[in-house]
Amino acid sequence: MQRVTRECPKTFEIIAGSCTHVGSIMCHRNGIYKTVNYIRSTKNCYFIHLGDWIEAVMTDDKRYNAPPRELQDKEQPIPLLQADDAVSMFEPIKDRIIVGLSGNHERKLNRFGNIAKYICRELQIPYGTESCRIILNYKHEPMFNIFAMHGNRIFTSNAKDFEQRIANKKAALKLYLQEQMGNAAVMLCGHAHWIGIVPPAPRLYLVDSPDGMKQSYLSGSTDPGYIQPDQRWYACCGSARKSRLDGYDDYAQNYPPVELGFVKIIVQDGKIKGLEPFLI
Repeated sequence: MQRVTRECPKTFEIIAGSCTHVGSIMCHRNGIYKTVNYIRSTKNCYFIHLGDWIEAVMTDDKRYNAPPRELQDKEQPIPLLQADDAVSMFEPIKDRIIVGLSGNHERKLNRFGNIAKYICRELQIPYGTESCRIILNYKHEPMFNIFAMHGNRIFTSNAKDFEQRIANKKAALKLYLQEQMGNAAVMLCGHAHWIGIVPPAPRLYLVDSPDGMKQSYLSGSTDPGYIQPDQRWYACCGSARKSRLDGYDDYAQNYPPVELGFVKIIVQDGKIKGLEPFLI
């Protein structure tokens, strides 16, 4: 785990993305370019990469499929060349990247070296290991903290009703993250290839006053101390890896289809306005 500090203006955006899987034929390269162009062209916009930068699947891995012959000059199965490809894709916004994490795909090849750390070193950005605390400051004064980790959970539900399935997945996401750090206003993970966002709970409470009972709502907190779990933002930060492609076999087609994209964090005047999907 690492501790990363970043100076920011009081109004800004962060795109938090995971699982780009550069080097796989299933990588949505145009979606990554869209993200990079958006960040580069948007004032005060930053990026967090939560790991699985590259596919990093060796030829003896059960998930490996050789690229079709007509694509072998474009989709590179050698992990170090995939890493260099990822560096070139994100190089235009390297000064906007707050931190880069390592994912399970990179970790599986640690016997050859720390690929995620190599990518971060080449981009000259902070390397956050597989989880980190991000302290966002304005003029050296803290605004709020973010906890980010790659994670190792796939959020599923067997509920028959669609709305109940989504609610169950969001509850599992919140339960998974809430104990990881106590003073983070935003808690992020990747790995699951799912865009899931859980806002602070608008919990009603009553207080006594000289004029009688008054009602109010809890609505999220950016206090520097402990933040109640119900008053934080939680997000699973999506993916840029397709699961289906005509004429091509892939391990991901065994899972339900997912939206391609990441999560946008919107901050105004030092306060979190909201989190929303950033579809690619």
